Amino acid sequence: MSKKILIAEDSEVGIVYLKELFEKIEDVSCDYAKSFDDAVSCCKENEYDLFLIDYFMPDGTGDALLTMLRNIPEHNKETNAVVMGSPSDFTEEGMLSKYGFSNYIEKPVKFNMLMGVLTLYAGYGR
Repeated sequence: MSKKILIAEDSEVGIVYLKELFEKIEDVSCDYAKSFDDAVSCCKENEYDLFLIDYFMPDGTGDALLTMLRNIPEHNKETNAVVMGSPSDFTEEGMLSKYGFSNYIEKPVKFNMLMGVLTLYAGYGR
């Protein structure tokens, strides 16, 4: 069963890197959003199995973007969200769940960690 992922990442280098990782994974398609507006547009048109959201973007932080995505009628209200960043970005106790994230993945993203996130939060392989 194919999975659809929205990746919100403002860095062109980050996008190229993530595209290379996802090319190795069968039955997963990705949409890439470089801004909040791009991400909102994608979510108005598509349903996703997972959001991967960069925590620091020029438009604001990942939690602000996730709030925007959750407020779009009809789509993605229950989609799991995993934030990407440095562990030092998420030291506040309970921060991830407070803002609605299922977990975080450290950047640069490692392939085995990405596969774990896909399995746990997008139902990959089921």
